[in-house]
Amino acid sequence: EEECKQKCCDRSTSRCCGKAGCCPKNRSCCNNGGDEQVCCPAGQKCAIPILAGDIGIKPGSKSICCPAERYHANPKLCCPPGQVALNQPGQQVGPGLSPFCCPRGQICGTGASRTCCQRGDVLGTQTCCNGRCVDTQFDPDNCGRCGNVCASRTCSRGVCAFT
Repeated sequence: EEECKQKCCDRSTSRCCGKAGCCPKNRSCCNNGGDEQVCCPAGQKCAIPILAGDIGIKPGSKSICCPAERYHANPKLCCPPGQVALNQPGQQVGPGLSPFCCPRGQICGTGASRTCCQRGDVLGTQTCCNGRCVDTQFDPDNCGRCGNVCASRTCSRGVCAFT
């Protein structure tokens, strides 16, 4: 056993998590800075949060318990709510997007080919068609919508051009 803030933790099943008391070994003990510790709920990991609208972290940010979908393992970061962590090798993001997170609605593909599609006025808006990000405004194989193939092979502003 291990002494933990006037309690005893069974070392075979738990460990001391400071002021939070005994924390089961299969759960994360999160130190939020100073004396503040919390035993994270099952399935969550301790990580530094990326704030909504940012692509990185703020200096001095305190760690939080992070749900598995939002947890980025290396480095240990927590994506904002509504975003998922890009942990798998081969995942790509474009300019202005976090290299760690992607908004859920912009995820495209699966496994190692999973990418984060661009959305915005400056860089254009991409749509996920058959597992890859395409610009339906100019893609002759997906002109205006996924699967709309231009016979002329020219797509301009989402309309097939006739030649």
